[in-house]
Amino acid sequence: MSRKLLCLLLALLAVLPLGAAGRGMNPERDPVYSMMNQPFTRTSAKMRAMGGAGTALLSSQDALYINPASLAEDGVWISLPTVGLTIYNLDSLWTGLFDIQDKEGAFAFLGDVLDLLIGAGANRLATIDAGLGFEAGPFALGMDAQVNLNTFNENGNVVSGDGDAVSAIPQVDLMATMGFGWRFFRDRAVSLDVGLSLGLGIRAFMEAVDAHMLIDAFSGANDYFMSFLRSKTPVAIGWSLPLSLGVNVNLPYGFTISNVVSNIGLVKGGYNYIIQEGFGVFLDDFGGVLGDMFSGEGSGFTAHSRPYWTLAFAWSPDLGSIDWIVSPEFAFDIVDLVGFIQAPGWVDFLARLHMGFELEILRTVELRAGLNAGYVSFGAGVDVFNVIHLEAAYYWNEFGRQLGAKPVDALTVRASIGWEP
Repeated sequence: MSRKLLCLLLALLAVLPLGAAGRGMNPERDPVYSMMNQPFTRTSAKMRAMGGAGTALLSSQDALYINPASLAEDGVWISLPTVGLTIYNLDSLWTGLFDIQDKEGAFAFLGDVLDLLIGAGANRLATIDAGLGFEAGPFALGMDAQVNLNTFNENGNVVSGDGDAVSAIPQVDLMATMGFGWRFFRDRAVSLDVGLSLGLGIRAFMEAVDAHMLIDAFSGANDYFMSFLRSKTPVAIGWSLPLSLGVNVNLPYGFTISNVVSNIGLVKGGYNYIIQEGFGVFLDDFGGVLGDMFSGEGSGFTAHSRPYWTLAFAWSPDLGSIDWIVSPEFAFDIVDLVGFIQAPGWVDFLARLHMGFELEILRTVELRAGLNAGYVSFGAGVDVFNVIHLEAAYYWNEFGRQLGAKPVDALTVRASIGWEP
């Protein structure tokens, strides 16, 4: 990745948080930063619409991050680029969303979203994804960037007027990933795919800021904190080397069984951060900050992120001569099996179960639906001449500590230009 790209994406942090929360930055102990140890996940509109399932069905760049064994399929694909936008907490706000006419209306809408962030704990306002990649034979390479605007509600009293309880944590991720996949027994009734991917991830996030103050500042209503940003708002910058291993067993009649162990942290088991006094320190001494980050010098900490084991099943039946008219796919994923073994139970199993369905019509229109830990999801896609791909998904995620504690709905739209086999 180039220095210009890194500076550009990290600069997004400089235009988002224009105020400081004043709580001090202590990510190792403060629950407001609890999401900062989560693994990088490229937002897949297909999987989101299919209830989070599809590990055994993926192809192209999504496979790099979710199931590298799928890279073993023959073909060449290229993505130049893929761009996605996800907006969370849309429930009861559809009318306000469609009433947005200008910049002021957009920020008023965001304020309404903040007022719905009831319940203590983590949440999220928006995610932006951008990436490009290619595969030639068994080798693949992807470059991805992601911007998240996370929030944390201290005590859940926003609706009662305590707006200062909501903190916003802007976050930027950069990920460069190499992958390799190989198929054994290619011409047999039963074949075996193995694959691995290794990424270099860089993550930066700023000290938590008052969310309503952020909205005012970003909309131009409050510019006091612009001068404060460069030197007084701390930023944590870290890196990780996540490894993923995947195995697919391809059976007759279109059945596939997949086992994937992802997010194996090769360096201290997670993201290794250093803390800078302000964003300006990074801009003024780019090379020095990166050197300190990789060497571990200076004030820092490690945000440990555990590996995940996923068992997935898929069925892509061959309908013969009518396959070009309709082509169905079914997927079932059971995620985090290690966590389930440690705490077995029906509710824990349901929280890890994802299932979905896709129906492709005339090789152009894709209709999708699924269940994500019991929450309904659905979506659609359009494939124009296998070059332009447009997708959308509406779904629910669980942001609470247990199933049903804090469901958050989300809308993802994604567009890509490229070629897939």
